[in-house]
Amino acid sequence: MAKERSPQSDLNKQIEDMLSNKKLRAFVRWFCDGQDKDKFESISKNYLNNITLEKAMELYLEKRDVQEAILYVTKFQKDLNLVKIYNAMMKKALEGDTNSANWITKFSESSFFENNEDKFKTLQKKLKLNWEDSDNDR
Repeated sequence: MAKERSPQSDLNKQIEDMLSNKKLRAFVRWFCDGQDKDKFESISKNYLNNITLEKAMELYLEKRDVQEAILYVTKFQKDLNLVKIYNAMMKKALEGDTNSANWITKFSESSFFENNEDKFKTLQKKLKLNWEDSDNDR
């Protein structure tokens, strides 16, 4: 029986597939996971040829594939956190908390359970247009 991949390894694979250089996954994850300057030194040494933090921010944040990967990870983290909140509220609702039950009802009627892929693509297009507009301003 094949071993099932964790959501984190699936996320890492998705990020790598989005990037022109798979080593930039480490930068994307670092950027989305809090931007701890102490951790950057290790990431730079192991994956990014000892680039300085300032140079990495300047170079990598301008790359369209890095921007798209950051958007993807941010959405993934947001959805994961919403699921955690939902589960915590569900537990409280099942224990009899009426405020949590009301929250669950409202959340269940929200757009969270709809297919958000179209919204993500729309956001990407807007960012792409803004990026192109800023290129034209130069």
